[in-house]
Amino acid sequence: MLPMPYVISLTKRCDNNYMWENYAEHGHGVVLALDETKEFSFESMPYMIMLKPCIYTGKISDEELFKEIETEYFNGAFGMLTGPKKELAFGLLKDYPQVFVKLIAMYLLSYVAPRIKEDKYYQEEEVRIIIPSQRPSSEVLSMLDQFKKAKILDINIEDMLHMVKDEKHREKRSGEYVYYREIYLPDTVLTKVYIKDDKQLSKIENILAHKGFGDREIIII
Repeated sequence: MLPMPYVISLTKRCDNNYMWENYAEHGHGVVLALDETKEFSFESMPYMIMLKPCIYTGKISDEELFKEIETEYFNGAFGMLTGPKKELAFGLLKDYPQVFVKLIAMYLLSYVAPRIKEDKYYQEEEVRIIIPSQRPSSEVLSMLDQFKKAKILDINIEDMLHMVKDEKHREKRSGEYVYYREIYLPDTVLTKVYIKDDKQLSKIENILAHKGFGDREIIII
């Protein structure tokens, strides 16, 4: 019953040589620059999404990590107690405090745990879009069905039930199913394209024009 969040991995800098070498075909790929200052929402996404930088173990002290988790813990509690169902939250806190605490723990597992990575990856300077979800199982579907009339932390449980039922998946060679979700950013978020190999310029121009992004600036770095 633990949350199984999805992540979309981004990096902070277009000139991160580590990323060019390891994720862009040794400098022959492209970087798509997204403008995070634009206000946008994902289509058909009636649940919470968080954009946060990763925390690298070994690059942060235990005290700093505790402080980060403590802050998020209180953010989760505050969100419940001031949200659209605050009466329900206060009722839980008064009559079922252990349930209230478990809900905040689920919030931490959904939004804080996915940010923590080993320090060997720190050069990625990763920022993650985090989408909490559940794998579709009979137990999860039964639980969501029971609570579909509730609304906690501004999440519509009935909408989430439909999304979990419709979860996309593919089968690995091992026979295990890997679940995923397709989401689409609005066109306006793509601002520039960066390349290192100038021999790629005409090819990238043609691809962008074909996809309707012919007006985007291509920068060679």
